[in-house]
Amino acid sequence: MRKSRGLTLLEVLIAMAILGILLLAFTQLFTGSLRASSEVNARNELLYEGQIAQQLIAARLQQAAYIYPNGTTLQLTNSGTTTKNTVRSGAGQNWIMGTDPFIAMLLPPEQSGGVCQTGNLEFCFSFFAYYPMRRGTFVSSSISSANKPDPNPTNEDMWLLMEYRANVVDGVDRSSSSLLSPPTSLTSFNAFIKSKSSGRILVDYVQPSNDAPAYTMFNVNEAEKWIDFELRLLQNRSGKALVVPGTGSSLDVRVYPRNW
Repeated sequence: MRKSRGLTLLEVLIAMAILGILLLAFTQLFTGSLRASSEVNARNELLYEGQIAQQLIAARLQQAAYIYPNGTTLQLTNSGTTTKNTVRSGAGQNWIMGTDPFIAMLLPPEQSGGVCQTGNLEFCFSFFAYYPMRRGTFVSSSISSANKPDPNPTNEDMWLLMEYRANVVDGVDRSSSSLLSPPTSLTSFNAFIKSKSSGRILVDYVQPSNDAPAYTMFNVNEAEKWIDFELRLLQNRSGKALVVPGTGSSLDVRVYPRNW
């Protein structure tokens, strides 16, 4: 009779408790593995996008014939959200080289096919500018863009790195033999611009350069003709900050423009 007896209620409860503890442990382990995998994927994606942006900007700088000097104030457009300076209070549409995290350059002029033609002037420079924009400002704006980032309240103060491009002519008639002659009077950028556009997003989740530890996004050495470009990425996910490439480190490169 004793051998055929079933489990007591106490034994069943103990077994269920042990099974529950094991199930909870396995669930936590599985959830932790998923979270770690998600963080690794997000970190790798940030790193990949940052490296692409770094290579693109470095390539532009490598080709540059003219880098706007420190102290130059540029206004890419007179109005509009995508060219507004959202990182310096009261700056409006003005960007100052050497003061703001901003760089502007001209690539050697090419035959424009009519875009810059004025009389017999048919060669124009390619103008490029790179600068940050507060992510929350862009997302909350009325801009209609297929590439507009999704709202992310925990990352509103992160930056978007923007690219602006335009065609510019300086009033000099160039032949194919003198395309690398230096530009003239191009500090007055808007006087020579021939095609206006909007800024476009190059990379998302850029760490503000004034966040600790602070860093300098663009550093132009006019005497030695080189530019340092430094980039850090930061995304807040589930209460954790993903810093790329790592806390206190940066994606950095020094470029010597061969035409400058």
